[in-house]
Amino acid sequence: METYLVKKERALEKEPVFKRVNISKVHIIDNNTIDLNGKIFNAEFDFITQLADEIGISPASIYQLGRNLNATEVNLILNKSFNNYFKRNPPILGNVIGDREKANLFRFSKSEIITYKTIFEALDNIYKNYSDTEFNISRGDISLLLKEDKAIDIKGLPEETFIPNIGMRYIYGEAFGLTKVMNRLSCTNQIRMNVFNRNNKKLSTINSSMTILKSLKQLNDNRFNLKYADKVAKVKKANASLHEYESVIRMVKKYMGRNKSALDTLFRKNEVELALSTNNKLNEETDKRRISTPLNYWEMVNGVTDFASHNYVMLKYDERELLQTKAFELLERTPDLLRFSNN
Repeated sequence: METYLVKKERALEKEPVFKRVNISKVHIIDNNTIDLNGKIFNAEFDFITQLADEIGISPASIYQLGRNLNATEVNLILNKSFNNYFKRNPPILGNVIGDREKANLFRFSKSEIITYKTIFEALDNIYKNYSDTEFNISRGDISLLLKEDKAIDIKGLPEETFIPNIGMRYIYGEAFGLTKVMNRLSCTNQIRMNVFNRNNKKLSTINSSMTILKSLKQLNDNRFNLKYADKVAKVKKANASLHEYESVIRMVKKYMGRNKSALDTLFRKNEVELALSTNNKLNEETDKRRISTPLNYWEMVNGVTDFASHNYVMLKYDERELLQTKAFELLERTPDLLRFSNN
């Protein structure tokens, strides 16, 4: 098994390169090449669209142009727009960020850059407190999991033993976040509680490794574990409403493609729909938030985390983490049937 130090060195080797520049000239040569201030660079189209966004042309507008025009025609329009912009406006100050291995630009960011050195200076102080460290690196963006070795039981619910890990996500030059990642031992599902988040407008507040270290240490507070245990115990007292069930099914379907068979495994879809069909007329006349399905609310939440944590389909890391975070948002809300029973 690779050690933390080995993984750290590999991450440092893959860290993107960046330079803060005043951009006063942009000319798109093609969808993979761009002239910035008279110098030619390989560039991904995402980088080009981010620059266009800076002068008021949204990615959605470029997409619409691409539906009606070929790439050469789109680039001609964008180049005219850049020329007109710089005739009337000052240069655009920001960071051009490039892939160290592929030598191409992939992101433009006006925010501060947190270097890997700053992040690892914080992690170096605490990594020995954890049983393992899992890294995922995609084009410089880091997803990291500090794995605990202690299991915590939820009182009265022996099947709900969990391990409270710590997750970290850094989208280079755009966003930094820390999460509490609860790992349910009975099925190895993971659910994520967002705790510390900074977007591109607030990255400058992370001005040293001590800021990150302080937040990491706060995540060890047992109050997070107690809060989580209380929420699980609460939602297990109710079934999912038809409104909640349909919302979750729609959310998960977006990632499934054509094969929807896992819906029955994850959410007992056939059983739920059979039960609902017997009261079809009544259901049509009732607020869906008041209609109970046979699916327990906590079982529904676990269906989302199960899907996000295992390979039913090939999800990207950011898609997995997004769904695990969405699952915690479901856990945080009071189930419909509990809310309406109190009214």
